[in-house]
Amino acid sequence: MPEPENDLFRDMDVKWKRDGEKSLYIETNLDRFFNAIKSKKRMTFPEAQKEFDVTGEQIASWAKIIEDHKLAKVHYPLFGSPVIIFSEKQKPLKETEWKPVRKPGKKAPKLLIALIGGLMVLLGYVMVVSNSFTAGIRLQISMILGRIFSLFSFLPWPLNIIILVAIVVALVWAVAGMRRKISKKVVKK
Repeated sequence: MPEPENDLFRDMDVKWKRDGEKSLYIETNLDRFFNAIKSKKRMTFPEAQKEFDVTGEQIASWAKIIEDHKLAKVHYPLFGSPVIIFSEKQKPLKETEWKPVRKPGKKAPKLLIALIGGLMVLLGYVMVVSNSFTAGIRLQISMILGRIFSLFSFLPWPLNIIILVAIVVALVWAVAGMRRKISKKVVKK
């Protein structure tokens, strides 16, 4: 066990504490800072600066560490100085509960997925257009689209396309909304 007189810790700002008769441990400024917040329940940055005689950047750094470990929250008001608030509801995470946000190499980037999807749509379109069996289907679709366009032919050019696109978007939106309602009903049961 190192002793407080040890040269290793002589110039550092640490205090030696005894927990019982045998265990000896070091208490740092960060420990004292957290204990002060825990006892007072809330502390502003200037109060902490005055109490611990450190810079505002150091207090902000300590507050960030405590907030990252979910031991307290830092509130940044519109006016005035930030406040560190201790809450009994917040509990620190155990080491087994820590999960990385994203494991590298496990998920493909969204751009890559979008490119592959676009390429698949393009290849599907080429297959449909170049296939002789789909000529009748393409003719029927073009006739239906021609009839729909003729419904709006009395409007000037940009409006007839805009209205048609708005109708298609509204139909897609309605179908998506109905699907969402159906899935919510299924989840509730």
